[in-house]
Amino acid sequence: MAENVNGTLVHSTGHYGDPVAVCMADVQAQNVDWLWYPYLAYGQLALLEGDPDVGKSMLTLQIATCLSRGWALPDQHGELYAIPPVPRSTIFVASEDALSFTVCPRLIKMDADRNYIHVLQGLRGHDDGMLPFTLKDLTPLESMIKALHPALVVIDPIQAYIPASANLNQANHVRWYMAKIIAMAEQYHCAVLCVRHATKSSGTGVAKAVHRGAGSVDIAAAARFILFVEQHPIDAFKHIGLMAHTKANISPKGRTQLFRREHGQFGWCGVSRVQPELVAGNKRGPDPVKLLEAALWLEGFLWEGARDAGKLLEVAYEQGHTKGIIYAAKKALGIVSTRHQDDEGFVTIWELSPL
Repeated sequence: MAENVNGTLVHSTGHYGDPVAVCMADVQAQNVDWLWYPYLAYGQLALLEGDPDVGKSMLTLQIATCLSRGWALPDQHGELYAIPPVPRSTIFVASEDALSFTVCPRLIKMDADRNYIHVLQGLRGHDDGMLPFTLKDLTPLESMIKALHPALVVIDPIQAYIPASANLNQANHVRWYMAKIIAMAEQYHCAVLCVRHATKSSGTGVAKAVHRGAGSVDIAAAARFILFVEQHPIDAFKHIGLMAHTKANISPKGRTQLFRREHGQFGWCGVSRVQPELVAGNKRGPDPVKLLEAALWLEGFLWEGARDAGKLLEVAYEQGHTKGIIYAAKKALGIVSTRHQDDEGFVTIWELSPL
């Protein structure tokens, strides 16, 4: 064994069973190469989670569209920030949506350059038959990555590509597959986004947002980032979605992004101060659905400027919100409260804190 001046093992003699170690003084720090700060990074694994029909697949198609055209993605103020206007490819490993009836029309409406978007459907079998692709052997996917040099690989949903013999709820079953995906992302310097269904609705309430995804918690533990998509609770037409940043371990969590999807078209709608745990639901405090509704209503009511708190509460009661829920929403949003004196006495003013 070799040792440094502190007696720390730094490498082995090459004998079987010897420890393989490294001295951290020999490790070179690297900056994160961002695809979309702070949500997606090159060489890193991210998860996109949510209930069915909340816009997860539409969101992945919009990101792919932006990459295909070199278009900007929204920043932490909801503004579209400039990225190098160089078209980049996306590879989808997707099984749920019919390409000709769903995916293709959506990409056309989004004005994607479809020459930069590719879908791995399966493997060629005997007599032109199709064999299923699974994460047990990444060789076919790696072949596509080598040929196309994609910025992004989307696996939608990840559950569909883990072999049936593996138990998604067993950590030792899923850890091997997640390690293979991470190694692939690092080797080919592409961002990998795995779509995962949620297990419970936010109305039931779970302890933490990172536990909302189906399967073993090791799936969440393996990811650098987790994005959670939820339906906007006070949008009666169900066109507006929320994308919350529920996990980020190499950057601060990003703002909750709002988006609209209607008749196959997609649009960004700015950002919200609503925190990720509020979007995904948790069992602490008030009813999570009512609190999310109140927080989004309060943020919208104050968006144009400061308001008299007394008059605001009157409107809130008319909308069906209780005083307790409104004050809980005020705390969650970090609303700034100040007192002013006018001819009629003191008045309390509420206003949104700066983004």
